[in-house]
Amino acid sequence: MQARIYKSNLLRKISELDKSLMCDISNFKEEVSKLQCKELQRIYLEFQKSLDKIQNKKPIGAVKRVKNHLCYKFGIAIVFNAKDTIGFLILPVVLYNIFRTHRFYQEISVGKKFKLEEYEDYQESLLYKQSLCYKIGEAFIKSHKQWYKGGYLWFWVRYWRLKKRFYEKLIN
Repeated sequence: MQARIYKSNLLRKISELDKSLMCDISNFKEEVSKLQCKELQRIYLEFQKSLDKIQNKKPIGAVKRVKNHLCYKFGIAIVFNAKDTIGFLILPVVLYNIFRTHRFYQEISVGKKFKLEEYEDYQESLLYKQSLCYKIGEAFIKSHKQWYKGGYLWFWVRYWRLKKRFYEKLIN
């Protein structure tokens, strides 16, 4: 008889523990779901912020576009090849090759291009437009348009003036 009482007590205790565990488990599930909701809300807000940044972000590439201008390419070639006699002699060939490859890539490139002002790195691109290479390239293109008035001779005068002004600004 002692064993039956012991067994019935054990069964009753087990059922009580089972009920309390079920209550604890349901409470735990509620707490987990609350925490998950808070965590999911936090993740959703972070995702929404990053999505807003992506949607409102301006494109990058103004510097690359300025470096792809013919003025800049000509300016770099002139600055580096006008330093010595051999470079000066092969300068027309170099400039012609630059022009030919530039025209080829201009024909190939297709796609929507934004205005330079719409790019995120527009201010940095303005620095490249103010650089010595870009201004020398602009002067060369202007002189090429007036070749019949001695534009190429005047170009070298403009070249030395631009170079002199640039180095004066660096010193001051």
